[in-house]
Amino acid sequence: MGKEEQRLEIVVGDRAARDFRGIWEWNSSQYGIRRADAYVDLLYSAIVQLSINPKSGRSLSKRNGFRFVIVKKSRAKASFGHVIIFRIESNRLEVLHVFHTAQDWRTKFEED
Repeated sequence: MGKEEQRLEIVVGDRAARDFRGIWEWNSSQYGIRRADAYVDLLYSAIVQLSINPKSGRSLSKRNGFRFVIVKKSRAKASFGHVIIFRIESNRLEVLHVFHTAQDWRTKFEED
């Protein structure tokens, strides 16, 4: 019998939900519905992986308990992607914000 993966419960906060809607809307208007769906699925898959291995994210130095992961469609160094900000509370992975990598996301998160 194989080892069953332990997962944290995933909770997407209000700000992150708005971020996802904006990401989908922008990608849909630029690239079409299928590509927008595929990109949001890529981001959500990264969140599922975090729920299995939450320590794979990096700590935010100025915000104790907050972590982030950068998700890119392409592994090319110059490519853009999104930064998922999250924290672990008990058995829950709370997704707080999703920023585009071109944004000054550290400053924006500190201002929230």
